[in-house]
Amino acid sequence: MYFPSSATSSATSSATSSANANDANDIDTGISTGISTGISTGISTGISTTQTMPTMPKCDTPELEKAITAVLQSSVKIAEALRSTTLGATAAGTTNNSGDEQLGLDLLTDEISFKELRKSKLFLNGISEETPTFVPLTPGAPFTVSFDPLDGSSVIGPNFAVGGIYAIWPSRSTLVGESGRACLASVVVMYGSRLTAYVAVRGSGCAELTHVASSSEWSCTNEKVAIGERKVFAPGNLRATQDSPRYGSLVQGYIEDRYTLRYTGGMV
Repeated sequence: MYFPSSATSSATSSATSSANANDANDIDTGISTGISTGISTGISTGISTTQTMPTMPKCDTPELEKAITAVLQSSVKIAEALRSTTLGATAAGTTNNSGDEQLGLDLLTDEISFKELRKSKLFLNGISEETPTFVPLTPGAPFTVSFDPLDGSSVIGPNFAVGGIYAIWPSRSTLVGESGRACLASVVVMYGSRLTAYVAVRGSGCAELTHVASSSEWSCTNEKVAIGERKVFAPGNLRATQDSPRYGSLVQGYIEDRYTLRYTGGMV
């Protein structure tokens, strides 16, 4: 799969000054023109470059790369829907298997994901938070996909960032009791001021991709994503600390070690 570069260019202008005021004006004009041209060229090149950037992590097979591409295409469609719908935090009047109230956007994004993943003809089955039973997609396809198309939908109202979580498995997987090590690839999508995706492939690391709307292409903006050591923590479902002593002890340990609690938006 091809991801265009975000190339930049700069222009410099030099001139030899003289005592003549007209010459000085010519020099100033030349410098201004050079800088202006350089900036314009850099912006234009960054959008329409033909140079090759590092792509996402190496996939074992072309089919896996195409499967990831299908997930990315699904996220583009969802981003378009989020920006064009007025549903916001409108409740759908139903709950999912986790007991969470479903929003209209939960159901809409679930439908979009299944539609795009089915079109790829690369997934035998699909299962999601909103549709918690296997949905047959393409007979004989090599992969199974599990996903939450809109994680954090409850914070859509205040316009916080939300995201999508996708995992690609071998088609034979039932997912029951499955180790995360069996996952072939995962994609975590962020719907915020930018549309970004973090693509991790088993054995090949993780890369950040950013969608460039003007060219409808994905650009690799960080080919080796790594989380550095910091004293920041962001626990999910704090209510569970009352039901799980081990989880409660973990969170309390972070507090005692003076970690900073910092997060916004959904779990992603």
